[in-house]
Amino acid sequence: EQNQFQSLDFTTVYVDKVSRTFLQQGYFQGRIKPLGKKLSLVAGARGSWQDATKDRTFQPRAAISWIPHDGWKIFSSWGLYSRSPDPWYVDKDLGGNPGLSAEEARAASLGGERTWTLWSLRVEGYVKYLSKIIQGGTYPTLYENGGDGRGRGLEVLLRRDLSQRWWGWFAYTLSKAERRRSVSSPYFPYDYDQPHMATLILSGRLGRLWRLGTKLRYSS
Repeated sequence: EQNQFQSLDFTTVYVDKVSRTFLQQGYFQGRIKPLGKKLSLVAGARGSWQDATKDRTFQPRAAISWIPHDGWKIFSSWGLYSRSPDPWYVDKDLGGNPGLSAEEARAASLGGERTWTLWSLRVEGYVKYLSKIIQGGTYPTLYENGGDGRGRGLEVLLRRDLSQRWWGWFAYTLSKAERRRSVSSPYFPYDYDQPHMATLILSGRLGRLWRLGTKLRYSS
C-alpha cells in the first residue's frame, strides 16, 4: 500500500511499502453470584504484546450488578483499556517511532434500569481518562505518546414494546470530551466530540424471515 507524509521541508514524500506488525492478545474472565440472581460480580483482565514496539499491556476490569427488587437493577463497571499503535506509527521507513507505547484509557460507569410490563428505562453515567495519546512529536521524532484527555457523559434509553412483533426505543446522550497536548497545557474540545445525540428507532418482524426497521438520528 502507498503511504505519504509531510517531511520537515514541507515536500511530499511517497513511500511504497507494506508494513506488518504482530499483535498477540489474551484474556480471562470469571463470574460469581453470591446471592443467586440478585447479585453478580465479574472480574477479568486482558493482556497484549506487540512485536514492533515490544510493548506489553495489562488491563484489569470489573463489573457488578444488583437487583434490589423485581423490575429494578443497579450496575457499575470499571476498567483499564489500551490500543496498540498502528503500523505506520512505529515503522522507521515511514517516519515512525518504534519506541511508542499503547494508548491507555481508564473508564468507570454507574447506572440503573427500571422495567415495567411494556416499558423499560435505563440511565447510565460514565467518566473516562485517556493517557499516552499518540500525537505529533518534535524533531527528529514525528510521533510521541504526549497527549492525554478526559470525557464524561450521561446516557438515557427508553424502550416500549408495542406488540409481540413491534417495538421502539428512544436514546439520548449528553457528553463532553476534551484533549490536551501535555500535562502543563490547557484542555481543548475534542474534534470529534458530539455533545448531544438523540436516536429514535422503530423495528418489527414481518413473518419468520423478514424484519423491518427505521432509524432517525440527530447529533451536534
